Amino acid sequence: FPEEFEAEEDTSNSMSTSLVRATAPASFPSLLSIPISGRPVFPGFYKTISIKDKMLISAMTKLLKKGSPYVGIFLNSVDINENETIHKLKDIHKIGVLAQIVNVIPLQGSSATAIVYPHRRIRALDILPDSDDHISHLKIENYPDEPYDKNNRYLRAVSQEIYTTLSDVAKFNPFFREHLTHHNISPNVFEDPAKLADFVAVLCAADSQELQEILESSVIEERLRKALVLLKKELLNAQLQNTISKDVENKLNQ
Repeated sequence: FPEEFEAEEDTSNSMSTSLVRATAPASFPSLLSIPISGRPVFPGFYKTISIKDKMLISAMTKLLKKGSPYVGIFLNSVDINENETIHKLKDIHKIGVLAQIVNVIPLQGSSATAIVYPHRRIRALDILPDSDDHISHLKIENYPDEPYDKNNRYLRAVSQEIYTTLSDVAKFNPFFREHLTHHNISPNVFEDPAKLADFVAVLCAADSQELQEILESSVIEERLRKALVLLKKELLNAQLQNTISKDVENKLNQ
């Protein structure tokens, strides 16, 4: 299951020695950027990232101490083994997130865990020359959502179907049930279709390409529709697992 969890943009997170800011600077000419594998990161949800390169750990720690704790995070488009440097733009998906470094926690050896809070979507434009091969700086631009009306009938209908499906999945899937019941989810998630789609993507155990497509969807109708498709798949899987579990229990009882 994903390691993300939703944030209400307050400052009560006990894991942090640095405050999570409500907004990030409007633009950056360049940004220290990190390629990741597995799942893309979505705005509004904390994420933990394992960092193994000591030069990258040092650079992130310096940004945190300087009071400019921002990095770009992009999903690898190719399978790169343990590589935390972006050498070619084609090696990453160009749509990623601008994230605030909340904390960098050293681990045994030379690795660390970074806790980040993604603020918004960005697009990678170019790789900037750097004196250190272990650190990547990218020229980036913001990747905003297309304008939309929250009261659009289609968006309201799809949102309502998502609410219903979330409830159905929670009946079978304890991970969904726990997340919806016990985590402090901001009401904004359920009031804003764009945030609702990202929330569904965070919950779903989909493959990386399907999740990346949601991250790249700037048209909210499209993003919400794709999120609903993933959620319906989760429901089918949960129902199937429940059926298999009951069949096995019945056979054991017999």
